[in-house]
Amino acid sequence: MRVAVTGASGHVGANLCRQLVAAGHQVHALVYRDVRALTGLPVKLHPGNVLEPDSLQRLCSDKIDVLFHTAAHISIRGDPDGLVERVNLEGTRNVIAACLANQVGRLVHFSSIDALQNEPHEQPLDENRALLSGSKSAYAKSKADAERAILKAVTEGLDAIILSPTSILGPFDFKPSLAGTMLLDMFRGHLPILVQGGFDWIDVRDVAIAAIKAATDGRSGERYLLSGKWASLSDVSRLAAAQAQIHFGATAMPKSLAWLGLPLVSAYCKVRGKAPLYTAESLRLVTESHRDIRHEKASRELGLTPRPLRKTVQDTHDWFQESGFLK
Repeated sequence: MRVAVTGASGHVGANLCRQLVAAGHQVHALVYRDVRALTGLPVKLHPGNVLEPDSLQRLCSDKIDVLFHTAAHISIRGDPDGLVERVNLEGTRNVIAACLANQVGRLVHFSSIDALQNEPHEQPLDENRALLSGSKSAYAKSKADAERAILKAVTEGLDAIILSPTSILGPFDFKPSLAGTMLLDMFRGHLPILVQGGFDWIDVRDVAIAAIKAATDGRSGERYLLSGKWASLSDVSRLAAAQAQIHFGATAMPKSLAWLGLPLVSAYCKVRGKAPLYTAESLRLVTESHRDIRHEKASRELGLTPRPLRKTVQDTHDWFQESGFLK
């Protein structure tokens, strides 16, 4: 197939491009500034981004069979400059327009589990869960609105599929991602205090495999949840410490204490000129995350087989070490 990838130099994009190349596909990659993740790969680079419609038109003009839309702006600090909404919603609308104008065969859109209603917690979360109608998270709202734009376009003739991964970990995380930065701190023993809570974790390579399968076997207009297994931050930190062969000494802070300390943490980090250890958005995410996110549909139709979290942590540690992030 002749395929195109937005956000190709990001964490998901880098893994997706590698697996697409390995499968023998011709890959056209939309890249913005940092191209380290694609160095040495036989892909055609297209400078631009999803907020530049002309660059998307050029990307899609060469008889593209499938476009994988992975580009997104992730934030746990709101949307002070409007970039979250512009990239995630307006950018998606630009991608839709480019696909329709150039008769792209299929769009595989990467959304997020955060776009779905989290409650009720006592019921399994699957593809039937409704999209958020409002949210205190700018990122979650932007992803929900982007899904609505995709679903509307499907009714107008676009062949599109929505993938909703949970929290992603794994190798080839060049920037690195927020989750990758957390793992690096765990490998270095730099997170002595953790918040009680956790996430459902999925390996980035399993996400990429499912996405490629979705390009041919997924059903247009359908959403597929790509989940793995829920684990607490303490569980992940223990795995990281064991892999890095360091002492695990992290303390899990109760949710109530974390909220009380939020203003102090924010003020301290602002004075020191550092990114905050946690924010109101990240605190809600980690303490209110759903613990029973189902992926039976993706397993049945896309062959999703999540690998063990221990293996993901091990491989990510080895990649960070080999790539010079851990010294």
